[in-house]
Amino acid sequence: MEFGIGNISDKVVLLVWNNGNSPSCVQDTVAKLKEHIGEGGRLLLEHVERLQLADYEEGTFDVVLSGLVSPICLSHHVDLLAEFARILKPSGLLIMREPVVEHGTIAGLRSNKKLSSVLKLSGLVNVTVVCHYSNFSLLWLL
Repeated sequence: MEFGIGNISDKVVLLVWNNGNSPSCVQDTVAKLKEHIGEGGRLLLEHVERLQLADYEEGTFDVVLSGLVSPICLSHHVDLLAEFARILKPSGLLIMREPVVEHGTIAGLRSNKKLSSVLKLSGLVNVTVVCHYSNFSLLWLL
């Protein structure tokens, strides 16, 4: 699967989307993910603004995917990241994509360094930047 998601077969996966994502892009992403998850896994879909209202139990998900539905328009605030940390299993994986800037903060976008700080404040400390493009970073968080 694109973005190096790797083997997610037979996993419980949460895909987080937001208002900036078109329904057709959400549907396309869901279809691709279902192919990779297989019959033994489960895919749940949640709008970013309703995630905390869903009241998932701690350690529910093997994988949380956020910011992967095009267009990339999600800035992950510390409360959202803390919720991801709470609902992930101890050995779970958060894969997120977020627009970033090289230095400083521009129009609400953070640098990789500031994003890393927010991740650590939320309890996600084992961060690997998988790839960094001129306008976004893809991060794997364990």
